Amino acid sequence: SQRLPNRFRKHPLFGSGKDWPENWWKSLCQQLMMEGFLREVSAPQKFATTCVLTQKGRNWLKTASTSEPSLLLQSNEDLNLQQPPRSSRPTPRSPEVKTTTQSPVKQMSLYEMFSCEKKEKMSPRSSKMLTSVAEHSPVKPSPLKAPEAAVPSREQELEAALYGKLLTARQKVATEKEVPPAVLATNKILVEMARQRPTTVENLKKIDGVSEAKSTLLAPLLAEIKDFCQAHGLKTDTIPTSGAKDQKEASPWRCRRALSPSEHVTYVLFQEKNLSLRTISETRSLPLSVVGTHLLQALKAGYPVHLERAGLTPQVQQLVAGVIRNPPINSDTTKIQAIRKLVPANIEQYLIMMTIALLEKEDRRKSQDGSSVRRMLVLSDGQQEKTGAEQARR
Repeated sequence: SQRLPNRFRKHPLFGSGKDWPENWWKSLCQQLMMEGFLREVSAPQKFATTCVLTQKGRNWLKTASTSEPSLLLQSNEDLNLQQPPRSSRPTPRSPEVKTTTQSPVKQMSLYEMFSCEKKEKMSPRSSKMLTSVAEHSPVKPSPLKAPEAAVPSREQELEAALYGKLLTARQKVATEKEVPPAVLATNKILVEMARQRPTTVENLKKIDGVSEAKSTLLAPLLAEIKDFCQAHGLKTDTIPTSGAKDQKEASPWRCRRALSPSEHVTYVLFQEKNLSLRTISETRSLPLSVVGTHLLQALKAGYPVHLERAGLTPQVQQLVAGVIRNPPINSDTTKIQAIRKLVPANIEQYLIMMTIALLEKEDRRKSQDGSSVRRMLVLSDGQQEKTGAEQARR
């Protein structure tokens, strides 16, 4: 790492974020990129990237210097942390500032921390629309849990440490394969890997979201899990029981998680209010690609999405599916960049990802149907043997 230039060290905000962990800042940057405030730029060395402000980000900062604009971002496990205490280092204070007793540490979501929205500043149309969404939507964000006073168990602490190691290992593999880390494996997959701690590819494929192709790419992480568990005496391959797994796999289309507040608003405006993607984009001041990504997350979570209205017509779906199934892709859905180059430029990225999600769900359904047939065949053979034995005894 290079030394930070002095002009940045003299900035009034320098060091103000030192109380938040590195994973929190990385996740925040990812959300700002999803919302179009930042974008990644490849460094000259090709193995590193930097983040720069987009025009939308510059406009927001310019507005923030004179008013209090709202900034509502999608929360996740990395961002929904406890607000850290102030650093113990002495900081210079002006004579007029009075010391006050700090309130107890409060667990805050990103929604609470960064939403500066004021009802009186919203336009009547936007206020009415968002109020209507909140009243009629069946998808409600889960309430924030109260912070626990109890100290986390040793296993939970080790799982958190293993999760951090998996993040680093994922970044290394993603750099080698030249794919985005989130495409290689989402944070949710890494959390499940830290909990279940698989040491074989077969057990790795039992984690929700890990396909055959992804399990091959994630194989190097298994050695990381094995070494960590041996060093700390952690049990490996803690896969859920078959009964719970069968119940979970009974319907691959069921809702697996609640949508984030931002995804929730987009989904209701599109699916229930029948607004077009462009209208939602203009109303919420979001890029069209971000609105499409919200619908992609809803589709992945199992919610019904009107695909043709979203732009995924049967013709587009057939075209993208043909590219994925045929050489040189050969159904390897991890080759996102290669698929993007082969698909016509007028087809949005979120439509490609929707097609991939549909193909992966269809593959899981076929796999489950095949397992059911095999179980029925085994059962039938067993019944025939039992019947033959009874007849022989008679």
